Amino acid sequence: IICLVEPEAAPALQESILRGKATHTSGPISNMGRLDCKAPSHAALKYLALEADYLMTLEDEFVSNEITLLDKFDLQTSPSGGAGFAGLIYCLKNSLLDINDQSRVLIFISEGPSDD
Repeated sequence: IICLVEPEAAPALQESILRGKATHTSGPISNMGRLDCKAPSHAALKYLALEADYLMTLEDEFVSNEITLLDKFDLQTSPSGGAGFAGLIYCLKNSLLDINDQSRVLIFISEGPSDD
């Protein structure tokens, strides 16, 4: 299963897939900075329109809260880098996609903490 996670404020890929054509979206600025795309990447859209099995949008606050769970594994990331992990937690909390203790899940966590 390929699950697409986007910010609620920028569902450009999801809207494009659902409408069957590239669609620009509008909304507030998301804390998932690198995922805050109001227009879809045409390369991503071409692939994901064919391959994505599940489309989800997540609220900024939910993602920010859930990625703090990564701290106990000494993994730190930004909301955009941890959106996939937050998507997994959302699926587990809502019994989506039949994920259970026998499931094998691959998540890419990108973007380390900033050096501020």
